[in-house]
Amino acid sequence: MKLTAARLKGLIGQVIKENRMNLVEEKIGMSFEQFRNILSDTSKKGGVQRLGIMTSENPRGIGSDDEMNKKLMKDFGTLL
Repeated sequence: MKLTAARLKGLIGQVIKENRMNLVEEKIGMSFEQFRNILSDTSKKGGVQRLGIMTSENPRGIGSDDEMNKKLMKDFGTLL
């Protein structure tokens, strides 16, 4: 099979479609132990494929003191 520009474009389009994610935001309350168990499930029956965690602590990687982080997390929680 010869790799033409059209064929390459089609392959790229197919990969983009396969790798597209549906982003779903869900605020969940669970203990750290429950969270750890979900992440350590190697049976692939847990249903978690990808996971993102959002936090307002230490914005842009710049350290903040505990009081500021508590305020940031409180404010962030009201946005969700």
